[in-house]
Amino acid sequence: MAGTYIVGDKTKAAILKGSRKLFYKKGYTSTTYNDISALLNINRALIPYHFNTKLALAVSVYNEIINTAIDEADGLLDINELSDDLVSAFHIIIFYRLFNNKHLREFSCDLINENSDILYDIEQEKSIIKGLNNDYSMMDSTTELLIANSMSAVRYRLIKCLDDEQVTPDNLAQQYIDFVLKYAGVTNDDIKELKDSAFQLADLIDCEVKSNFQITVSYR
Repeated sequence: MAGTYIVGDKTKAAILKGSRKLFYKKGYTSTTYNDISALLNINRALIPYHFNTKLALAVSVYNEIINTAIDEADGLLDINELSDDLVSAFHIIIFYRLFNNKHLREFSCDLINENSDILYDIEQEKSIIKGLNNDYSMMDSTTELLIANSMSAVRYRLIKCLDDEQVTPDNLAQQYIDFVLKYAGVTNDDIKELKDSAFQLADLIDCEVKSNFQITVSYR
């Protein structure tokens, strides 16, 4: 019995890795179960068995990309010594800089187009918002939920702006931080101070999406 679980875990991991390559090369829409099963030489039925739908599989790939980038960036810097608001602002900057990669931008937009709220992680959004300003912890649960939902939507609508050459990921990160902190009543001077510190921190490293959605994080 134990061996069965090990094989299942290995197959699931292989599906994630193989689909990650195909989503990068062919895009979400053009990648099929047949493509994945042919690449991995596995039974096609194993894919929905492990991930239920192609969209669920793609979301798992997306989450793996984003979480790997954030975790490796955190690991490179000693974030335990930093304040919560600085860490949250740093994470927002790293998140948007990943979308310099056109493949990731198109991949995420395809997922949002299929299901408009599929990538919205409300609990993660709440954590980031509270990290940026602890006053959000004092709000009632309904207001907190509304703000988290609104900012999740803003996060992805901003990404689409990157198709305009005049817009940069850093512009988007600044807009997100401004939205959250101005709503909380933080002064412009304090917002600027936080953003300046967060960008100085983020500029210490390179965090990039490479071929096949591989993440590289290194000191500059």
